[in-house]
Amino acid sequence: MENIIVKYVPENYSDDSDIKNLVKYISGNGRNKRKENVYDFSARGLSCNPEKASDQIINMQKNVGKAYKRRIFHFIVSYEKADLDAVKKSAEEIADELFKDYQLVYGIHTSTFNPHIHFAVNRVSRKDGTKMHWDGSDLSELRRFAYKVSKENGIGTFI
Repeated sequence: MENIIVKYVPENYSDDSDIKNLVKYISGNGRNKRKENVYDFSARGLSCNPEKASDQIINMQKNVGKAYKRRIFHFIVSYEKADLDAVKKSAEEIADELFKDYQLVYGIHTSTFNPHIHFAVNRVSRKDGTKMHWDGSDLSELRRFAYKVSKENGIGTFI
């Protein structure tokens, strides 16, 4: 079994341009698009077109008055090495189970030796318009769940 790392990216993403740039990067269409290899790009509650998806996130946040401070929750699940179909299945399960009430995009990047999934989650719930508040215990739960689904899909030991 291979190692799994779950990492929170502590950026604010407080400006519209920050959100647009992050979604472009995750989709493989950012500044480094020649260097990024994206195996899969997908979305939940959003268009799979990166420009439309970022506009949908921004518009939803503005419509409910929550377009301020940290607006996106960005995290990465990285594998030492893994079957890409198993990584995709794990990404789908994380998105569908932990963030079912939130708009999100994710991209599976293969441009390093370690396949990894970037998730960008709109912190405003599409269900009730409340803003997600994360702390250390939530990140621990995310790590436990990512490990569980990855293991069920045949990859990983948690570090």
